[in-house]
Amino acid sequence: MVSLKITHKSTELQKALKQHKELVSNPAAILKNVGEALHNATIDRMRRERAPDGSPWAPLNPLYASSKRGSKILQEAGMRNGLMGSLNYQVMLDRLEYGTNKVYAHIHQEGGTIKPTSADRLSFRMGGKFFQAKSVTIPARPYLGIGINEERAIDNAVHDYIKSVFR
Repeated sequence: MVSLKITHKSTELQKALKQHKELVSNPAAILKNVGEALHNATIDRMRRERAPDGSPWAPLNPLYASSKRGSKILQEAGMRNGLMGSLNYQVMLDRLEYGTNKVYAHIHQEGGTIKPTSADRLSFRMGGKFFQAKSVTIPARPYLGIGINEERAIDNAVHDYIKSVFR
């Protein structure tokens, strides 16, 4: 076992050690900063319609795009309660969770095929026309994840927090 006892009376050193102890024993404060940084980086990347790895999202079906209120993918114009507006983080002691509670979020993140559950066809409107289909395939448009921009934002948040603690 290794231990260190400091008996020096330097108030600056004692203050720094106390702050360090608080930093380690209460990670919630630093995780809040990380949550904010992750959220801001994710929203910025979504506005640019990019996956965490930087690749562009699959374009919209042209017919769907023509009937959509806005031209942006996964961003309904003026909707605060859409997918982007629902993204949030939660800090619980030593853990940070980031995501959304929208039921349709998974299909946009992973992509997949939607099939009817209580009928033999799906019915929907698109481009002012009525359609029926046995299935609809949605391409993956990953919006959650840690890419290089998120890594930088998290690193900066941690660095800035630690600097503020030791000021």
